Amino acid sequence: MSGTTLDEKALLQSVCGSTTVVRRWREAKALIIDEISMMSPVMLQALNIVGQRARGNSRPMGGLLLIVCGDFFQLPPVQVQSSIKTHIGPAAGTGTGTGTEALQYCFQHRVWKQLFPSNTQNSVVLQTVFR
Repeated sequence: MSGTTLDEKALLQSVCGSTTVVRRWREAKALIIDEISMMSPVMLQALNIVGQRARGNSRPMGGLLLIVCGDFFQLPPVQVQSSIKTHIGPAAGTGTGTGTEALQYCFQHRVWKQLFPSNTQNSVVLQTVFR
């Protein structure tokens, strides 16, 4: 995005307006995100919206299998000033639900909680450091 400002509508038009990109989203079996700790809550929400619209599926990420890895203690989210303007509305994160709370990490956003419910057995957490 290199410093340009996109709003949610422009992002959707850009991605979903391309038949090639929509076809790739629909044919994809999984989305792998390395260094998830560097992803901002706004980018997570934007990816979720794109996945849902491109795949025509209201499930998180449009029902796409999501594989993430990263260490939230190692690399913080990339903070690009207003790279994507989205509407993080009420109950977006863990704050008051006013939509004005500043979320720093993607795991604070409601989309993360939909993708990775705490009662699931589909998550693996590695806790031993090997170097």
